[in-house]
Amino acid sequence: MIDSTYDIKIVFLGPENAGKTSIINRYCQSLFIPETLPTIGAGFFSHSLQVNDTNTNLLLWDTAGEERFRCVTPALLRGAQGLVLVYDLIKPSFHDVTVYLDMFLETVNVDPEHLPILLLGNKYDLVESSTEKSEEIIQEEINEYCDKHKIHHHAFVSAKINYGIDESIYLFIASLLNTLLKVDDPIMIPISNKKEEKLCF
Repeated sequence: MIDSTYDIKIVFLGPENAGKTSIINRYCQSLFIPETLPTIGAGFFSHSLQVNDTNTNLLLWDTAGEERFRCVTPALLRGAQGLVLVYDLIKPSFHDVTVYLDMFLETVNVDPEHLPILLLGNKYDLVESSTEKSEEIIQEEINEYCDKHKIHHHAFVSAKINYGIDESIYLFIASLLNTLLKVDDPIMIPISNKKEEKLCF
């Protein structure tokens, strides 16, 4: 029986053109718009998600990746209960990702070990044809980065072909709820049977 609905504020951060808006559009509205305009300041989306017997109202904040809007971003970060970092798999720049991660951690003043963070590598549909690195090498680099920065959730996704987004966010929210609610009987996180999906949880 579902007794309560939990509002959960999630902020999406990442470099310009990484695909933050496309991921959110795909997740919330099942849409993919090939040519999206750059986000000016921030955008807001709401999405209802039921995790087992827990109802959640996800408050998703889409932030601008352009450097000139970074001064606006810290005000949007306060009160966030989770962070989604998005990077472009075709030209991954962990320096850029780290800039946003550091800004977030400084603003919320919390150890990443105690704050759920999801790292999403977008444009997975283009990896084989557009990148000089093999998928295995990219995965090794991601694993090293996640270990270094205490990031426990990572997935390869594609907003264009709707790959991996729903499942990775569901698993992330389930883990986040276990942390927020500190339940004695934790929410069971299902193991995917889709072996081809690159989810690391």
